[in-house]
Amino acid sequence: MPVYSIEMGQGVIARATELAVITTALYSCTFIAGINATVGYAGAFHYPALALLTFGEQVHASTLGSRTYQALMAQRQDIKSDMLDWLRTLRPTEIVFASGKLRASYDLSRLEQWCTAHNPGLIYDFQIQTSAAMVATDKGMEVGKHTDLESRYRDLFKAEHYNLHSSNAGNYNGYFLFGRKR
Repeated sequence: MPVYSIEMGQGVIARATELAVITTALYSCTFIAGINATVGYAGAFHYPALALLTFGEQVHASTLGSRTYQALMAQRQDIKSDMLDWLRTLRPTEIVFASGKLRASYDLSRLEQWCTAHNPGLIYDFQIQTSAAMVATDKGMEVGKHTDLESRYRDLFKAEHYNLHSSNAGNYNGYFLFGRKR
């Protein structure tokens, strides 16, 4: 009954039998929680705000300098690749988008369109949260505020916590980690 802690740009997938995923605070980012009820896996991805937008829509190279602009472009491409790997590996049957209060509605709309384009037939829901967590059990998935879920699932949250913030992406014993350290 592990509890995984991820940060912006990271995702995790594990067996859906009594699993919890928590993340850092959400401001303009979105916590994407998903479950594949068919195969019994669940997970979450901490989507950084505006990662799916092109920089032409937000920032121009002339305002940042070409090196900074190129580094940001590469970082966004990495995040898109990591999210796509997470989505294709989990193949969720259901997703909940839990977004911070400062999220941009056009970014959330693009995120929803992107996820459903890569996973047709997906069932999804939206929430506004300041801190998000997901719990998956053999009965399904629940997404909500971290403290609310922790109080409802006390026994689960007493389990061993895995802080994955500085971990390398890869296939570990019991879970898959996506993003960040390659």
